[in-house]
Amino acid sequence: MPPRLPDDKRAAILADIQAARKSRAQIGRDHGVSAWTVGNIAKEAQIDGAFSREKTQNATAAAVADSRAMRAAEAMAAMAAAPQLRLNVLASETGRDAQGWAVAYGIMIDKHAMLEKHDSGSSDAATSLLDAVANGLQAAFDATTAASDQGAEKVESEQ
Repeated sequence: MPPRLPDDKRAAILADIQAARKSRAQIGRDHGVSAWTVGNIAKEAQIDGAFSREKTQNATAAAVADSRAMRAAEAMAAMAAAPQLRLNVLASETGRDAQGWAVAYGIMIDKHAMLEKHDSGSSDAATSLLDAVANGLQAAFDATTAASDQGAEKVESEQ
């Protein structure tokens, strides 16, 4: 069994523990003892929660809540932009433009659904929404492709 630490060293370690500015490991490094020894000194001095992770846990919970709020804001922004993208699909003069706008619209809706699904924990609503979006995009693509093909046939017949 190692000898007991000198009282002055124990007092210096205890002062660092009470200051609550350093981790258990850092205090140990500063005083040339193990983190386990630092923990025992805190325990002997009956300092409850000297190295509690409560602050870290609270900070982590706050960061998770902040991330959830940011995802909700992004989901709302995606849905706010989607109607204009859909109108751009319908107003496009060429099939290529319509296809580009349809892809952007689909991505916007898809990302909204993904964000909603991530925070809701439910995949059923997101799956049905994605099915509806996919069907709508397919219909828009088919319509623009047909219109583009008709335009190409008209140009060929005029030549």
